[in-house]
Amino acid sequence: MKIKSALLLLPLLGVLSTVALAQTTYSNVDDMSGWTAQVDIWAKGAHLPIYSFTQHDMTHTLDGDGAYNFALLGGASYSNVLFHKSLGTNSGQGTQFTLDMMLFIDHPENSQALEFAVLQSHGKKWYKFSTQAQFSGGVWRAWSGGTTHHWVASTASCPRFPAMTWNHLVFEYEIVNDQTHFISVSVNGNKQYMNLYETPESLAHASENITTHFQIDGNRAEAPYKVWIDKLNVTTN
Repeated sequence: MKIKSALLLLPLLGVLSTVALAQTTYSNVDDMSGWTAQVDIWAKGAHLPIYSFTQHDMTHTLDGDGAYNFALLGGASYSNVLFHKSLGTNSGQGTQFTLDMMLFIDHPENSQALEFAVLQSHGKKWYKFSTQAQFSGGVWRAWSGGTTHHWVASTASCPRFPAMTWNHLVFEYEIVNDQTHFISVSVNGNKQYMNLYETPESLAHASENITTHFQIDGNRAEAPYKVWIDKLNVTTN
C-alpha cells in the first residue's frame, strides 16, 4: 500500500503558509507481489546456494498477514541470495529515506552477514544505500559506488541479532551534495550514527525508480538459517 502525506506549516514574513511535503510511505512491502531472487550476483555464478523464500508465512508474524521467510539451506561456502522489490517510479524527488522493519532470525550464529537497502535511481545516477550487518567483523558497513565498488566500515558496532525474537531495525539515509549519506542505524532502540558519505553508481540509461532489497549471506560452512521480515516500510521525501 502506498500512502502520500503530509502538511508542514511554516511562518513566512509574519504570514502562516502551508507547504506540502512530497512524502511517500510504501507500507508493508513484505506483503507486496513482485519480489525477485538473484543468486550470488557478486560471485557471478561461481557459488551456488540452496535457498527458499515463502511470502505470507504464518510461522512467525506480527501483522496477521504473514511475514516474508528467507531461508538459506546450504550450498557453496559464502554464497548468498539477494531479494529485491521495485517500488516504482519516484521521479527522482526523494532525497531523504527511512527503512523500517521487523526481523526474526532462528540461527544468527550461522549468518556471515545480512544486507538491507533502499536504492534511488535518478537520471544516470544510482544512489545505493546498501547497508551490511557484517557479523563476522562486528560492524555495520556502507556501500560505495563510483569506479571501485567496495564496502566501507563504519564505527557502528553490529553484534548478532538476538535469536528467536522480533528485532526492530530502522535505517536513515539522505542524498546530499550528490553523495549517499548513511546517517544512522537503530536496532531495538539502540541508535548508532554511521555518518558515512559515499559515491553513487553510474547508469548507462536514465532511470527514475526506487527499490528496496534484502540479502542473506552464508558462512564458510554455508550453515542453514532462516530470516522472517514483517512490517517493512520505506518512507521517502
